[in-house]
Amino acid sequence: ITENVIRHTNLYAYSHFNFPEEILWTLGASGDFFKGPQNDKDQFNPKVGMIWKVQPATTLRIAYFKTLKRNLLSNQTLEPTQVAGFNQFFDDSEGTEADRYGVGIDHRFSPFLAASAEWSRRKLIVPGEIIDPTGPTIVTFDMDETAGQANLYWTPSERIATSLAYLYERFERPPEGMLEEQFTNLTTHRWSAGIRYFLPCGFYAGVTPSYIHQKGRFIDKTMPGGPPMFVFPTKKDEDHFMVVDANIGYRLPNRWGMIEITVKNLFDETFNFQDTSPASPDISPHRQILFHLTLAY
Repeated sequence: ITENVIRHTNLYAYSHFNFPEEILWTLGASGDFFKGPQNDKDQFNPKVGMIWKVQPATTLRIAYFKTLKRNLLSNQTLEPTQVAGFNQFFDDSEGTEADRYGVGIDHRFSPFLAASAEWSRRKLIVPGEIIDPTGPTIVTFDMDETAGQANLYWTPSERIATSLAYLYERFERPPEGMLEEQFTNLTTHRWSAGIRYFLPCGFYAGVTPSYIHQKGRFIDKTMPGGPPMFVFPTKKDEDHFMVVDANIGYRLPNRWGMIEITVKNLFDETFNFQDTSPASPDISPHRQILFHLTLAY
């Protein structure tokens, strides 16, 4: 019988202030004291964020912070989850040390046209195990994640809302020990265009086609790895495809809530795609029909 005990203590403090008037600063820090089956770590985490109102229609966001992935109950925490609009917490392995820095800009061209762009990078140190003939060895893996996105929103009338979006992701993983992710590097480009139509009676509908191009070097587990670190052979692969998502819904009177039916992968396209967020996937490998009921009391 193996017993895994995780103990974690977290302390944090954040301050928000304007200096000068058009710049909102976030200064903070947290302390994590983590003890787990693969990692014992005490870590100080600085937090710095800036939101600068460059012009009435333009906002610049810059952030840097450090985190330690701890054991969260139901993935919830009282600590602020964002700094200057950049997420702090991800679904990493317990005890993962991460540095993230990013820059973003938001601009409104008119009351009907707005755009945004964002770039960020995460440097990770992930605890794990290497299995060799002498038994498991606790080690750490260095990883790198880069992400960028750009969005354009246009509302030509009170009944129509449109959007264009581009998403870029690049993930780099070590060639040994990370078999659960199945790749050593992965690059994804995604272009999306959406349109939604609203009726005064409360009904609305929308459709979002997306074109995805993904390529990477994937672990070939059909070939055996060798000691001492069991580095498995890899092979290149890529795919490009289009999926269409659609939804239809109704807003209940007096803001009581809404009813919505969403269809992911409307035409049931088949493709090869490595999802980097399996807990909350954006791309469905099969046609999926979801029903949502939201009530406001």
